[in-house]
Amino acid sequence: AYSLLGSIIIFYLFSLKDALLFLAGGVFLDIDHYLSFIIKFKDFSLKKAYQYAEDLFKLVIKNPKKYYGLGYFHNIEFLIFITIFGFIFNFYFLSLGILFHIILDALDAVKYKVIGARELSVIRYFLKRDKRYRL
Repeated sequence: AYSLLGSIIIFYLFSLKDALLFLAGGVFLDIDHYLSFIIKFKDFSLKKAYQYAEDLFKLVIKNPKKYYGLGYFHNIEFLIFITIFGFIFNFYFLSLGILFHIILDALDAVKYKVIGARELSVIRYFLKRDKRYRL
């Protein structure tokens, strides 16, 4: 909902193309949750993937110190990659949408007291010797 609102504002301030790029960055970033479900369970059901994500989020909220995850696209390296290509190929509003989404996720982490349950760096995720259950 917030990405849609942001894209409407960008449409009025910039262009339809920029608004659609912002919206795509803000919304489609969550496809990594679905990809993770497919890889883990070898199942393409959107309904089951959504239910799994909901159940997993409830588990993390109950005990955030037990779980440690990494989103394929919810990380600083992906954002940097998209930003560099965005400036080269003139689609930097995509990276702004992604950044907006990541900021909203961070605010949710504060709200639900789950800060640290999701790693924001691929490099740090693989270098860190964390004893928590990796999602």
